Amino acid sequence: MAKKTIRNIEAVFWLSFFYAIIQLFGGLITNSISIFIESIRNLGDAIAIRISLILEKKTLKKADNKYTYGYHRFSVIGSLVSTMFMLISSVFAILIIIPSIINPETVDHEGMFILASIGLIINGFNKFTNYNTNNINEQSINLQQTDDIVSWTAVLI
Repeated sequence: MAKKTIRNIEAVFWLSFFYAIIQLFGGLITNSISIFIESIRNLGDAIAIRISLILEKKTLKKADNKYTYGYHRFSVIGSLVSTMFMLISSVFAILIIIPSIINPETVDHEGMFILASIGLIINGFNKFTNYNTNNINEQSINLQQTDDIVSWTAVLI
């Protein structure tokens, strides 16, 4: 079970990381602050997912003299870290977007639509990967994916 969890988290990390890089360039090319902010938020998510992955791998260690109950609680720490990254990146996004609401600029709507559609597909796949789990770390990552799906839906609208 733990190895499957690690594979799932690793797949979500790589998809999130590579798409965040694509978004970063896409946001600059389309002149879209929404896409650019999503790229920053998704980079934060990818970092949090990577930290969660490292901590989840730590849960595979057997109990020893230092951790007599084992390392299973590292999964909870990973969940906490990823949730904190999500909250911090959301506040950061709000602070960046306020000036663009006051002084809007022209954007490439077709490019935004394409990037947002791809984002919905990727985050939907990532959510499906971690959908049915009892692992708190995967549930936390699933929450991040739900947040991203809502964000991409807002971009599409």
